[in-house]
Amino acid sequence: LGKKAKYTTGKVNSVFGFRDDPRFVQVSTPIHSGNSGGPLFNQNGEVVGIIISQLNAMKMFETTGDIPQNVNYAIKLPYLKALIQLLPKSPDLFSHRQTYSDTSQMIAKLAQSVLTVVAE
Repeated sequence: LGKKAKYTTGKVNSVFGFRDDPRFVQVSTPIHSGNSGGPLFNQNGEVVGIIISQLNAMKMFETTGDIPQNVNYAIKLPYLKALIQLLPKSPDLFSHRQTYSDTSQMIAKLAQSVLTVVAE
């Protein structure tokens, strides 16, 4: 839908994901193909998760006869930080051959770059 960053509002519907998975949150924020990997911000502008998926409306309709609306999921930041720690340490892992002293510094830099784009 363009090259410029977009901002969409929504609510956290559950602090658990599909089948009560504690690694995820369920959000009502409308998402579309291509939104995966986008940051989920809280009302203070802090990244609290990364959008990963939406409920498959067609399968839900086939199973229940109901079409769900805005049932989407984001991975929680603490779980994501744990995953990042498992990645191999490499200066090429992130753009511009930058290295970060810790995960929170890398995530803060990522969040700042996203906020800069959204503010434009």
